[in-house]
Amino acid sequence: MLDFNEKKGFICDMDGVIYHGNRVLPGVNEFLEWLKSNNKEFLRMETKI
Repeated sequence: MLDFNEKKGFICDMDGVIYHGNRVLPGVNEFLEWLKSNNKEFLRMETKI
């Protein structure tokens, strides 16, 4: 099993992972706070069609 505490950073797609439509998905605020409090890097990817 992966230990996310060992990771230095994360790359996340935005649509469907962070939000859906105009709504932030459940758990996202906690995930972002965890990233900040653990000094993790965060790269967001957003595709425009």
